[in-house]
Amino acid sequence: MSTATAVSTMLALADWFVQSGGISGERGRMAAHLARGAALPDIFTEVPAPSVATYSPEPGPVAEGALVGFEFGQVPAELLDALSHLGALRVTPWRMLLIEGASAMPDLPGLITQPNDPMLRVIACTGAPGCLQAAQPTRALARLLAPHLPEGTILHVSGCSKGCAHPGPTNFTLKAQAGGFDLIRDGHARDLPLRWGLTAEYLAAHPAILREAS
Repeated sequence: MSTATAVSTMLALADWFVQSGGISGERGRMAAHLARGAALPDIFTEVPAPSVATYSPEPGPVAEGALVGFEFGQVPAELLDALSHLGALRVTPWRMLLIEGASAMPDLPGLITQPNDPMLRVIACTGAPGCLQAAQPTRALARLLAPHLPEGTILHVSGCSKGCAHPGPTNFTLKAQAGGFDLIRDGHARDLPLRWGLTAEYLAAHPAILREAS
């Protein structure tokens, strides 16, 4: 699919979503819209070609240049501008950018350049005050707890019970509520917590509580 075709297809899908009633109260989610019985037009239901590989690279040097990831999967405009001066940028299927021809890994705030970066172990939504439905700030706490997580585990810090940033289960989930955070182990943000009302200050001072909750 060409770039022009991809853009026009995405715009057509967005237009269908709005015109078919996907927006309610200035918000809308495709999964909820389909669950209510909306039927996608045939053009959007074609089965894609099977993947020819399950290759999933990690951040770091590659033959074509440098693969870089981003904290919480977001690229601030200033960071994208700085990267654009290092070489041609190529979007990849792995939530990373390839800096073509780069001979060294860049050192910029918010950039993930190593496969063992602790920030790869945390997921967090926008949180308060950016999201009106979030009960607490999320990303500062996720960033603080990341170095304390065992390798191979994932922490999801969610501003509310919807779990927008990650719909699946994780090893640890902190769900925000008015009095702090509820701790869930091996589950979703909507699941029953093991601990209730843990403040961000308490979690920062006692990060080992995540592992003690097993």
